[in-house]
Amino acid sequence: MHSLKNIMMVVVESMINKFEEDEIRSQERQRKIQQEKSNSYCTDNCSDSDSPVNQSYKFCQGKLQLILDELDPGHPKEVRYEALQALCSAPPSDVLNCENWTTLCEKLSVSFSDPDPVFSDRILKFYAQIFTLSPLHMTKEIYSSLAKYLELYFLSRENHIPTLSTGIDVTNPNVNCLLKKVRLLNDYQKEAPSFWIRHPEKYMEEIVESTLSLLSVKHDQSHLGSQKILDPMYFFALIDTKAVWFKKWMHAYYSRAVVLRLLEKKYKSLIATAVQQCVQYLELCEAMKADDILGHSKHCGNVQKTFYYSGQELQYIYFIHSLCLLGRLLIYTQGRKLFPIKMKNRKNSVSLTDLLVLFIQLICYSPCCPKMISATHS
Repeated sequence: MHSLKNIMMVVVESMINKFEEDEIRSQERQRKIQQEKSNSYCTDNCSDSDSPVNQSYKFCQGKLQLILDELDPGHPKEVRYEALQALCSAPPSDVLNCENWTTLCEKLSVSFSDPDPVFSDRILKFYAQIFTLSPLHMTKEIYSSLAKYLELYFLSRENHIPTLSTGIDVTNPNVNCLLKKVRLLNDYQKEAPSFWIRHPEKYMEEIVESTLSLLSVKHDQSHLGSQKILDPMYFFALIDTKAVWFKKWMHAYYSRAVVLRLLEKKYKSLIATAVQQCVQYLELCEAMKADDILGHSKHCGNVQKTFYYSGQELQYIYFIHSLCLLGRLLIYTQGRKLFPIKMKNRKNSVSLTDLLVLFIQLICYSPCCPKMISATHS
């Protein structure tokens, strides 16, 4: 049976690769046809005619190169606005088929650092269009560039990332802009599993690895004293508290195998951090009285309609996200094999049994637990 399964996996992978090769050849043919049409309808300066006949052909190579030049930070703001507006108005298929596609990705990634929120919003609009209308081998480049930008953003000491003590004020323009980028990334994470089975594993692996690399970012707190800068996972937990993205990635074997392999080889620290969040919450519960725990859980659980999240609320949201992530891992045999996990502040590794005991203790401290309810009325 096991041998048959392996044979079927090889056959399926071969069929997928063949499908991808055929698709790439077809796209190359379409690209050549499109370029021939574009060359026949476009002049050297790309006609500015607004007639319907010429609209689909005027976005040629020269036009894209002009936009790339005008997006340079050295140009006036108005020029850069118009260039980005022209890019958003162009048919995505024309943009994706341009030879300067890779350069455009790099240019947009740099432009993300622009302090003007309007400019950043327009880039996000373009990214959203690409995510919606483009094939995976194109969107993965956009996704990876956005994930890499966020990774560098969190690692940079020049950016004003909120600390745990100050909390998150959603009305702050910088925070709001950051949350929009995280939200766009998270939306794509939840949609990608519905179509990446049709593509070779390498495309999916690039998306998974860029995500795990971003989420594993940790700040060096040695130069900050007691000020804990919020890591990317806090923002993802705020956007997707129950880790729906991870649930979808773990649902099918095709993607689950890649996620678990990367977690085991390079990103076990993500699991250790999730366990640490659960341990810290249990320690908090043990230090509080029963009625305090009930009030704390009710207060932190009622954060849907607020514009400010305190450090205490963020810790609770992060705990819920970690709990969902660990719970999903334990469902699968290969996920359970990732344990024991080494922790920084513990001599002994956390075994699978230790984690289950931790979960049982958390259940006992839950406000819904009969023991906890009776304690509050005694």
